Amino acid sequence: SAMRYEIKDVFHPSDFTRGSEAAFVHALRIALAVKGRLEVFHSDASSQGTQWVDFPSAFEYLRRWKMIPPEAGRDAAAELGLYFKKIQVDGTDPSDQIVNYLVHHRADLIVLSTHQRKGLERWMHRAVAEPVTRSTEAMSLFVPRSTRGFISPATGRTHLSSILIPIDAHPAPQRAVDAIITLAHLLCGSDPVTFTLLFAGAADEMPKVRFPPRRTWQVVEQCVEGEPEEVILDAVKEFAADLIVMATEGKKGFLDALRGTVTERIVRSAPCPVLTVPAFPS
Repeated sequence: SAMRYEIKDVFHPSDFTRGSEAAFVHALRIALAVKGRLEVFHSDASSQGTQWVDFPSAFEYLRRWKMIPPEAGRDAAAELGLYFKKIQVDGTDPSDQIVNYLVHHRADLIVLSTHQRKGLERWMHRAVAEPVTRSTEAMSLFVPRSTRGFISPATGRTHLSSILIPIDAHPAPQRAVDAIITLAHLLCGSDPVTFTLLFAGAADEMPKVRFPPRRTWQVVEQCVEGEPEEVILDAVKEFAADLIVMATEGKKGFLDALRGTVTERIVRSAPCPVLTVPAFPS
C-alpha cells in the first residue's frame, strides 16, 4: 500500500562548501520529518582540510528553525527523534570512501548536492558507480547548488506545492509515487499539493498509478508528445515544479540508472531538486 514506504536512514556526503548548504538542509529536514538517522559523511583529502566547526551544525539549524530552544544541548535532537552522526574519513578519493561506507551501512535516502551540469562527474566516476549501485537500493535526492530547493534554510519550512512525476511503463512508476506520497505526507501535512503525472505519449497508453485520496491533494494527468527530456523540462516551467520525482531501473541502482539516461540529463539541467527512486528493490 502507498504509505508503507519506509525512510529511516538519510545519508549525505558533504564537501562543506557554501554551495552544498541547501543539500544539507534538505537532508536534515527530511531526517527530522521521518524521525530517523542523519549521517553526514565528509572525506577530507587535504591535511588542514575543512573543519566540522566551519560548517553550520544541525543544532544551529534546529535552533534557527525554533525546533529546539536557544540554550538546548546536544541531547535536544534525540528528543525530536533525530539521531545525528558525523563521519569523517581521510583520503584522496571520496567516491571510494562513500562506496565502502554504503556497502556496510544501510541508506534509504542519499542526499547529494549537484554542481549544475558538471557536478555529477564525481559521482559518475566508475569506481563509485559499480559497487554503490550493487549495494544500495536507496532513493537519491539531488539538490542543485543554484537553487533554494523546497526547504527554507531560514525557517525549515517546506515549500512543495507542485510536484512533477514523469512516468513511463518502464520502469514502473508506482514505487516512486509511493515514496513521494510518504514524503509529502510527512513534510507537507495538510498543505495543498498538486502532483502532475506527466506522460510523453498517447493518453490511452498512460500507465495507471494509485494515489490515496486526500482532501488537500490534487492529481493532474498530462499527456504530451515529444522527446521526454524536453517535455519534462518544459513541464517544470509550466507547472512551476518544486520537485521532480523519477523512477529509475531498480536493479541497476542509482548511478547506472542515471548514466546517459533522460534522468541523468534532467538531474543536470533541472532548476529544482530531483528525487530518483529505484523501481524495484534489488
